[in-house]
This record gives sequence, C-alpha cells and structure tokens, in this order.
Amino acid sequence: MHQIVKQNMKLNNMTEKEMNIISYDGIKLSGVLTSSKNPRALIITVHGSFNQDRNGDLDSSSKWMYPEEPPKRKLFYDMSNALQKADIATFRYDKRASGKSDGRYADTTLTVLANDVKTILEVLRVQIPGVPIGIVGQSEGCLVTLKSYDIGVRPDFILLQSPA
Repeated sequence: MHQIVKQNMKLNNMTEKEMNIISYDGIKLSGVLTSSKNPRALIITVHGSFNQDRNGDLDSSSKWMYPEEPPKRKLFYDMSNALQKADIATFRYDKRASGKSDGRYADTTLTVLANDVKTILEVLRVQIPGVPIGIVGQSEGCLVTLKSYDIGVRPDFILLQSPA
C-alpha cells in the first residue's frame, strides 16, 4: 500500500513524487520517487548505519544520538541527480525511525530493514511496471541488501557500495 503525498517537477523531465509506503508491519516509510515517464531503470538506495534520511545524511533530529548537527554529505541526493542524466529513476526513503518515517530505532534489525526493502520493491514494481529495479546498498545497507536477498527479494541488479 502506498500513497503519493505531493508531486513536483525536477530536472531532465523528471518528476519528484513524495510517497508514503506502509511496510510489512504497519510502519510508514516516507520517501521520494524521482522518475521520468519511461525510465531506463529504477534504483532503490539503502542506508548505512544509524538513523539516516532519504539523502543519506545522518538524521540530526535524533538528538539522543547526535547532540550537535552532523555534517551533511547528500550521498543519495547527489547520486539521484547524477542518475537523472541517464534517465534512471531513484527511490530515496527515510530509514525507519528517521526523517518523516515512523518507527523506533531500538526496534530495527537487519531483518526488519530487509523487510522494509522488500515492501518498497514490491510497491515500486507495481508503480513502475516493466522497468528493471536495482538496489544500491551503502555500508550497512550492503548487509541489509544481502539480507533482503536472503528473505526472497529479487531485484534485477544489486550494487554494494563500501560494504560493512
């Protein structure tokens, strides 16, 4: 189940859609789908350790973990912008218990996060049918990506970036 919250135009005929996806256990995952009408492929970005937002930045709203503002790196935001030039869509989401997504950090495990990836992939296969969908895992996201494969997720391709 998903809900499109708002839609904005972006670069290179790409549309940016804010989406809420309800994960397997009822937790809302909030993210943004950046896509043209007929993308060549779609990439789901999967975060590294700790609370991270859709851009791949540490979620500074988690004051218990980051009393001071951590530096912004915009890893997934920059990746999305670069991929737009090749007409590749991206789905960037706020990790469970981060940004606009619901949940509690203490309740996250690799299996929980892998099931979030599974739900996202299933929703996006319906949202953009016939388009190859891949997963890019970054750091701990590599472990989450591999765990998602272990529980039956079958993307068209996987890229592991800086495996943990």
